[in-house]
Amino acid sequence: MKPADDGRFSVFLAAQAAFKFRGPLCRDVLYIERGVRLVNTQFVRCGRTNLLSAAPLQEQDFEMPSRTRVEEFIAVVLSGRHDEAIERFYAEDASMQENLNPPRVGRDLLATQERATMAKYARIDTELRGPIFIEGDIVVINWLFRFTDAEGTSFTIDEIAYQQWQGDLIHRERFYYDPGQVKKK
Repeated sequence: MKPADDGRFSVFLAAQAAFKFRGPLCRDVLYIERGVRLVNTQFVRCGRTNLLSAAPLQEQDFEMPSRTRVEEFIAVVLSGRHDEAIERFYAEDASMQENLNPPRVGRDLLATQERATMAKYARIDTELRGPIFIEGDIVVINWLFRFTDAEGTSFTIDEIAYQQWQGDLIHRERFYYDPGQVKKK
């Protein structure tokens, strides 16, 4: 099977290749041509070579976040103020999605849920792993979170955050991680 190619678009797969995603390929693909981003695409594995084919569904102009703004966001998250990061850096109608679960929508809801998660643990340590990828309005970050409860029991989640920004605010974010890492509390 060969990738579909209408001769007009090239696929930006740096984030995919850099993190060597495994499992079902059900991820957003970024197409770039003269500053236009095509969103809501799907792609499939093509044979053994991991070539991808995609069908664009919708065109959308993008607004890029500045590297400084992204670094400010990362600094707040690294400081452990995850709820504040949501309040300061997410759009009012922002959505978050864990793996293939349905997205949660609305900054206020997201901040409330983050505070509830933070309250469950005595400590949450956050680490930035690897480089930050910024391409147009897409930012990809590899986080490592260590959750420790009051009894001292801990677990770690290594996740990829795939963010779509609208200017200075995160509009959509999806987290990719192995759910087997999560300890239910």
